[in-house]
Amino acid sequence: MATTTVKPGTTTPAVTPPKRSLWKRLLVRLVMLLLVAAVGGAGYLYYRSNRLIKSEPYQAALKYVTESKLVKQRVGEPLVAAGLLENLRDGSNVTEDGKTGEAQLQFKMMSPKGPVEVSGRGRKFDDVWSITELAVKLPGETEKLSLKSEVEVDTAKETPKFDATKPPEKVETKIDLPPPGTDIKIDLPSDLPMVPEK
Repeated sequence: MATTTVKPGTTTPAVTPPKRSLWKRLLVRLVMLLLVAAVGGAGYLYYRSNRLIKSEPYQAALKYVTESKLVKQRVGEPLVAAGLLENLRDGSNVTEDGKTGEAQLQFKMMSPKGPVEVSGRGRKFDDVWSITELAVKLPGETEKLSLKSEVEVDTAKETPKFDATKPPEKVETKIDLPPPGTDIKIDLPSDLPMVPEK
């Protein structure tokens, strides 16, 4: 059996792993960067979409459309909110500034006849949201169907209706007058022009 002997003063060469090329390292870093950007972007879109879906004007518009008799007559039931991907792509925007705010609503719902495109506007005044415009574009139609009349009928429930048979409420106004026969003295300035006597 042959044996190898190492001479004193000599070193054995160190084994170095082969280096990856510059292009492979750059490609790995690029893939990692794209992966982080995709996860971050998807997280942001989910957060934005979830915040919009839970907002008061979005929920009010959703309620008006799902309960609309006009829409149900034309496309049938059930009307359901679109899936997650549609919600991520909706064009709604809600901005609030204390007791005021504006909402631009644009989303899709699914019906038995196909997707229903909803668009509308909302306004917040004195910390109360109201829907100012609401329209839907039904499948196969080019013109939008306005739901403003149904929204106004629903919001009119909060206002008391006028009853013509009910007598008006009497409002008492009390004026303190001096008793009859009391002399009332009025001081007039001396520089008033005088009316000539005839």
